[in-house]
Amino acid sequence: MLNLLLVAKYLSPEGQGYYYTFQSLIALQAFLEMGATTVIITVGGHEVSRLAWRQSRWCGDLIALERLSSFFRVVLKWFGVVSIAFALVIIPVGSWFFSRRGGSGHEVAWIGPWVALGLATAASLLLVGLNAFAEGIGAIEEVAKIRAFQSGVRVVVFAVALWLGADLWACAWMAVAGTVVNAVGLFWICGARLSKIWKTIPAIGMKWRKTILPFQGRIGLSWMAGYITFQLMTPVIFAFQGAKIAGEFGMALQIALGVSTLATSWVMIRQNPWAQAIARGEWDHLSRDFRRTLVVSSGISAVMAVGIGLVFLGVHLVQIPIRIPRWSFLIPLGTSAILNTAMSAIATYLRSFKREPFLPISILMALSVALGSFLLRGGHPVLLAWWYCVTVGLIGLGGGLWLLRQHQNPLGSVLPQDMSI
Repeated sequence: MLNLLLVAKYLSPEGQGYYYTFQSLIALQAFLEMGATTVIITVGGHEVSRLAWRQSRWCGDLIALERLSSFFRVVLKWFGVVSIAFALVIIPVGSWFFSRRGGSGHEVAWIGPWVALGLATAASLLLVGLNAFAEGIGAIEEVAKIRAFQSGVRVVVFAVALWLGADLWACAWMAVAGTVVNAVGLFWICGARLSKIWKTIPAIGMKWRKTILPFQGRIGLSWMAGYITFQLMTPVIFAFQGAKIAGEFGMALQIALGVSTLATSWVMIRQNPWAQAIARGEWDHLSRDFRRTLVVSSGISAVMAVGIGLVFLGVHLVQIPIRIPRWSFLIPLGTSAILNTAMSAIATYLRSFKREPFLPISILMALSVALGSFLLRGGHPVLLAWWYCVTVGLIGLGGGLWLLRQHQNPLGSVLPQDMSI
């Protein structure tokens, strides 16, 4: 939220449009990650359920430790390739897009900040895999603390950079600072556990293609569809209606996605415990914990959305000189944040079974948003915001509730043998 206010205060309306379009294009990394982080957390949770970290060593099933070591090596290779591919593909794609759709280029200096941001993001992608693996082996609280500190440092660096007049360069400064903090924190806190796994020689390797790839393929398609659903609209508005409108719409959309992300963090910390409960067959506990998590996360999202709306109302009434999105954007996108939180909780729960039953829903949502973006690209951003809201509510949450009902027995526990569709 503070980042949004800083952008509104220090960047021009056109610069704001570039900033939010930067964020949408950076999210293209979903096409390279292929849902790997969700897979890593889930598979790691299943394997580590037979292990325990005590007195600076792993205790338990040696075969599980060897499989975990094999998996760790594959994770490092995967995200090493992803990092290189991001630098070689996404940066040129973004440069082409802004050179073709960014107008004359004299109003906003974007090329240097974009390349620097792309390189910093590429460097950080390897840490994305390590974070997910650390969460998968049980370091959920530690990774959460690292991310919280990282977020604080990123905001401070971003604010100082903008205050010094860095404009869009502040994006790159923020990304570099976040990468450094993440790397130092992860190896300081989780280095011993990761090192012991790495030093274990895997006599029995994990067969990625047979064990993981089918699950990852479906998750990856869902992530690609998710990019279209949540990130396509801002670049489309930038391309066809200009940077100024894209900045206003992008700000409202990022507020909605930020609310949903923060509320969903309550869900994500339950992903590993759910995976372990499934591996142990604790079905009743699993069902109760999911219902509680669904209610709490949705409630948090609703409170945050209403709270932000009241803050903006106060800014409007007091007439504080700061740009805020129009209410015709905030209302539908804020509503979508609440709906998206509930949908994400259901999707995460179902994926804990190492299945991806949400794929058809994700694809339908992506097709709907893509169609709306195409039909309304010429000058109807408010209608596009409502189109997106209805898509999330009817297709996303409605479909998720239908899936949940299909995969439950009369007692309310999910049937582990019926988790694919």
